[in-house]
Amino acid sequence: MAHEQKQASPNGKPMPALKSELARAAGFVTPPVPSLELKQLEGHWCSEAFGYNGCAETRTLDIKDGALELSTLDAEGHVSASTRGSLKWLDLPEARVLAVSAAADEAEFASPAI
Repeated sequence: MAHEQKQASPNGKPMPALKSELARAAGFVTPPVPSLELKQLEGHWCSEAFGYNGCAETRTLDIKDGALELSTLDAEGHVSASTRGSLKWLDLPEARVLAVSAAADEAEFASPAI
């Protein structure tokens, strides 16, 4: 039977230990997760939803060669909003962060909607 350690929260009530702490105490080892590479994020994603005005719209995300394009299309397929940017991994001591900066090269995309 595992013993759950508790620590005090800011309001003084006991808090359960984190799952990772419990797993470590029980002798479980979490296998390392392979790092995600920008090439694995490449592709085209879209979702359909209703906009603020109640009309249907499509939102698209395209990632290619470290560049991204976000677009919103109205029900007729016209672009109502669009932005471009570039992606870069920032390796920090505790995590990897995906940094997004504005204004990628427009030649990176050949979107038929734009």
